[in-house]
Amino acid sequence: MRLLPPSWARRASVVLAAAFLLSACGAGTGVVAAPEDSQGEEMRGRTFLSTEVTTGGKPRQLVDGTRVRLAFTEDGRLVADAGCNSMQGTVDLGEGTIAVDNLAATEIGCHQALHEQDAWLAELLARRPTWRLEGDRLVVSGGGTTLTLLDRRIADPDRPLVGTLWIVDTLIDGEVASSTVSTVGADTPDATLQIVEEGAVLGSTGCNQFRGSATVSGSTITFGEVIATRRACEPEVTKVERHILAVLDGEVRFGIEGGQLRLDHPGGKGLVLRADDAGAQGATDDDRARNDDGATDDDRARNDDRARNDDRARNDDRATDDGSPAAPDGAGANGTGADEATGEADEATGEDSAENAG
Repeated sequence: MRLLPPSWARRASVVLAAAFLLSACGAGTGVVAAPEDSQGEEMRGRTFLSTEVTTGGKPRQLVDGTRVRLAFTEDGRLVADAGCNSMQGTVDLGEGTIAVDNLAATEIGCHQALHEQDAWLAELLARRPTWRLEGDRLVVSGGGTTLTLLDRRIADPDRPLVGTLWIVDTLIDGEVASSTVSTVGADTPDATLQIVEEGAVLGSTGCNQFRGSATVSGSTITFGEVIATRRACEPEVTKVERHILAVLDGEVRFGIEGGQLRLDHPGGKGLVLRADDAGAQGATDDDRARNDDGATDDDRARNDDRARNDDRARNDDRATDDGSPAAPDGAGANGTGADEATGEADEATGEDSAENAG
C-alpha cells in the first residue's frame, strides 16, 4: 500500500475514520476479545475489508461500489481508505481499542456522498472503538455502530497483472493525487489498460486508443513505444491522456493488492487502477480490433502511400513489358491520362463525321 506524506494531514481524520469504520464491517459473526498482553500483534501485517455495517442494530448502506480497507503495518501504522481518500497514522491497539495518532491523508476531490461517508467513519474512529478478532474476521464497535471485516487475502485475492482489464482511478504526481472522475467528469469514458500474454499493452486514455509493448520482470514493467490515435480531445481529458502516456514510458514499478494496481514511474508520476472483473478474461476481439484501428493516422497514411507506390510499380512494369513508356503519376492501370483523353477525342470525331455524312 502507498504511504501518505504528512503534508496531506488536513483531511486525515475524516479519511482514516472512513476506512476504519468500513473495515470493521468485514468481520464475521463469531468474535473473541483481543488478549490485552498481545497489544494487537496478531493484527500486524494484515489488511481487512469491510463486509457489513450496522447502526443501532440495523444495516447501514455504504456508497455503491465502496468498502473500507484497513491495513495494520508491521511497523505500527494503520493505513486506510473508504473508496475516496487514503490516510495513515500510528496506531495503538492495546486494551482492545483502536487509537490512531498523527494522521496524514490525501486530498482527492470526491462526490458529496463519499465525503459524507468519510465524515461518518471519522466520527466512529474518534470514539476509539473496540476491536475483536477471531481468525480472519475482525469486528470494530463504537457509538452504536458495528463494522465487520474479513482478511483481504480471502475477501479480495490479488488479481493477475496479465489479462486483467484495469481502469484508471487516480493520477499521482509526486505527493499530489487526483481522481480521474473529478478531473474529467463522470460522463467521460473510463481510461483503461490491459497487458496481454503476447507482451503487449492495449488501452484507452478516455479519448484515444493506444497500444505498445510491455515486458514484465519481477516487480517492474518495461513499456516500449506506445502508439496512440490522434483524435482531438477536451482540454481536461488531454491532461489525463498526457499523464497516462508519461507513466507508460520505459521501466516502471508496479504493485497489486486485491483489485488495485499501482504504477510508479521514476520521474514521479504514477497511476492507481482498479480491476474490472467483468473484463478480466482478456481483451475481446472488439477491443483488439479497436486497438488495431488505433494505429495512428500516420500509419494509415503510410499504408496508403505504400499501396499507391505498389500500383505505380506494377503499371511501370506492364508498360515496360509492352515496350511503351511508363505511365506518369495519376495514370490508371489501363494507360495514361493522355491515352484516355485521345480515345474520347476519337469518339467525338467519329460522331461528328456521322452527322456530316447524314
